[in-house]
Amino acid sequence: MNQVEQTKCCYKFAPIKELVILANVLGISKDELLSLAANASQSYHVREEQKEGGGTRTIVNARPLLKRIQRSIKTSFLDHVIYPRYLMGGIKDEIYPRDYKRNAELHSKAVILIREDILNYFPSITVRHIFSIWREFFRFAPAVAECLTKLTTRNGELPQGASTSNHLSNIIFWKCEPELYADFTGQGLRYSRIIDDVIVSSPKRRLDSRELATIVAKIYAMFGRNGFKPKRVKHGVESQAGRITVNKVIANRRASLSREKQSAIRAVVKRCEATPLNQHNTHAYRKLFLSAVGSVGTLKRFHRLDAERLLQRLHAVRPQKVGGTILA
Repeated sequence: MNQVEQTKCCYKFAPIKELVILANVLGISKDELLSLAANASQSYHVREEQKEGGGTRTIVNARPLLKRIQRSIKTSFLDHVIYPRYLMGGIKDEIYPRDYKRNAELHSKAVILIREDILNYFPSITVRHIFSIWREFFRFAPAVAECLTKLTTRNGELPQGASTSNHLSNIIFWKCEPELYADFTGQGLRYSRIIDDVIVSSPKRRLDSRELATIVAKIYAMFGRNGFKPKRVKHGVESQAGRITVNKVIANRRASLSREKQSAIRAVVKRCEATPLNQHNTHAYRKLFLSAVGSVGTLKRFHRLDAERLLQRLHAVRPQKVGGTILA
């Protein structure tokens, strides 16, 4: 992988120039494609979800045909984008897997860390942003870009929950983010972004107030140039003198779950153990059990031995209808 590919989003396949070719790639007729695109905003189930910090977010689930086409858009185009390694969210990469754990590892042992977030990120991503991606980044023909924009937006916004949305949100800053990344790395800083969560850390030295203010101003400038506002309540500066967290993972020395999170996982396992045997095949218990297995799986990524002990305890109280393979 050369240096350009490491710092910029790249798409090296030939651009789609005609709607009929797009329809063939997506496995649908041209007429069906245009009809679906024209009515795409009405092709969702919608629910509201509570945010941890208060308020709600709108989560959508595309109806079957649109969902199938969005998955095809993802596998045909978005999965073939080469994403720079400072992008960590929802990217399939067998050579360099990236997720919240990798992000925490990147910033581990930092002397000081700055965290910034974007206000109402998905609702702030408009058809203008998405059309620009399909037209300028992918270099697709205007009619093709317009059709894809309709298929991947809802009521003029990027829908949170669609299979294409995280990938598109990663590409949003494709023009200016490489320059910001180069600026920070040139100063010996580390930079990463998971969707709307931007983190900059200094691995070797403390930063004075002027340097911190300059870093924040540069991040906010990137937001502003693209029509976004910072979520100032999420602004944070942490130093090695206290707890440094990255996506709720402790990163002072090595990436690890907080004691509070570990205690919560053990508590779920204890709830399974405390459930009477005659309730083990109920829907409620199976749901609890699967939740416990998932939580212990998260623990295993950071604390393998502790997790394996908990998995053994869960194996002893597994529902018969679930079987033992789920604990493998």
